[in-house]
Amino acid sequence: MASRAVLITGATGKQGGAVIDALLKANAPYEILALTRDASSRIKLVTGNLDAAESVFKKAKEATKAPVWGVFSVQAVGKSEETQGKALVNAALRNGVEHVVYSSADRGGSNSDYDPTNVPHFITKHNIEQHIFSKSQNGNATYTILRPVAFYENLAPDFFGKVFTASWAVKMPKERKLQLISTQDIGFFGAQSLMKSDDPMYKNKSMSLASEALSFKEFEQTFEKATGEKLPMTLASNTAQSLDSSLPAILIPSSPSTSTHQPSPPLPPLPPIAAWKFAFAYSSTSASKLPGCSHTAGMPASFASFNNVFVTAGGVITDNE
Repeated sequence: MASRAVLITGATGKQGGAVIDALLKANAPYEILALTRDASSRIKLVTGNLDAAESVFKKAKEATKAPVWGVFSVQAVGKSEETQGKALVNAALRNGVEHVVYSSADRGGSNSDYDPTNVPHFITKHNIEQHIFSKSQNGNATYTILRPVAFYENLAPDFFGKVFTASWAVKMPKERKLQLISTQDIGFFGAQSLMKSDDPMYKNKSMSLASEALSFKEFEQTFEKATGEKLPMTLASNTAQSLDSSLPAILIPSSPSTSTHQPSPPLPPLPPIAAWKFAFAYSSTSASKLPGCSHTAGMPASFASFNNVFVTAGGVITDNE
């Protein structure tokens, strides 16, 4: 029996599911407790709702004899996000959790430490981060804050993907590049944060995660190269302009921060993890795949036929690095 258990929220979502996959592939020495609101899903270990954080831990303890040592925390964007995020931290500490991994959002690299920006769901994530910092000051628990940028998976051929693409085309200057990452890479770092919680790279550290930066023109060109089709832009530009309130926050310029919080010392640059190019045919002289991943890992099922998708392998992070 495993001597420790870890609770993964968002287990049926992109990020939580990716963390579970990465832990399983790494043969991590934990009993994995996956939280889901749907008792009929394939993951049935812990059924609960983040609106009732204490009951989540009660059910988690019923599901395992091992102490719940770690938590991966991610919440859906919405009115309850901040309340749920803070309540989960509080309940985790009351129940003896020793390491919390929180998936937040990048807000400008090292500026993320002190700048909440003026984007509502960035502000909630900033506030949850500050709550984690405050609650961990007594040394009872450690943390890792992951701050990913925009997801490749947002570029799916559905309504949201078309809104995202149209917003990118309309709202960003033509030559400005958008940073992107796959949720599979977030899963990798989430698993590493749990497995290496005492490592100086992860212990009480915050890190922004990005795989590459593309201008809209580069994205359009590579989409066409990979698919043989023009980028779908069924949402007209004037429609995208009317959707300011729902635009991907990564596309909205932030205002200067008035926070008095002092940033932590900047982290050394992370070597770029090999990231799956979503429907991209980019290849370099050194192309590779993430260890143990299939060609279509991290990609929507509708793009599973794109078997010539490569990833740049400059600085693949493995367990030995």
